[in-house]
Amino acid sequence: MDQAAKIKRDSVLFYRSFLDAIELVHDEKAKLQIYESIVKYGLNGVEPQSKNDTVNVIFTLIRAQIDANNRKFVNGKKGGAPEKNRNNPGGRGGKKPTNNQPETNHNQSEPTRNQRNANENDNVNENDHYHSKETSLNVSLDDEKPKTIGDVLAELNKGAM
Repeated sequence: MDQAAKIKRDSVLFYRSFLDAIELVHDEKAKLQIYESIVKYGLNGVEPQSKNDTVNVIFTLIRAQIDANNRKFVNGKKGGAPEKNRNNPGGRGGKKPTNNQPETNHNQSEPTRNQRNANENDNVNENDHYHSKETSLNVSLDDEKPKTIGDVLAELNKGAM
């Protein structure tokens, strides 16, 4: 658990993706444990202690988002960029903003086809790892669609029955 997860909070963000994943769990006790794990971890930084694999899998996926939200919260409490920092719109590194944009000529004609498409680039980068037959999770890429977290959870639930 990182430092941001240890802070006590008054609220926790709950995303629709959390609900979508939890709804795929058929065991009502496991669902309750997942909800409690999210709330206790998000508000108090308390790690769940479950022996249920489904609870642990779902929570592991959700914990990363809670940790990211807590880091943003902690960093936001520190304030913005320093006054003379280029990331501070009011600071500008000690320089005042200049008005150096040229005026727009509203009487320009419609751009030609070549002018409109001047920035079109064909991406010719081909990465070999996208062309392999299997990923590290042994998911075949020859299937019509890749497996989602929901598919994996459904398979887990079938095995638990």
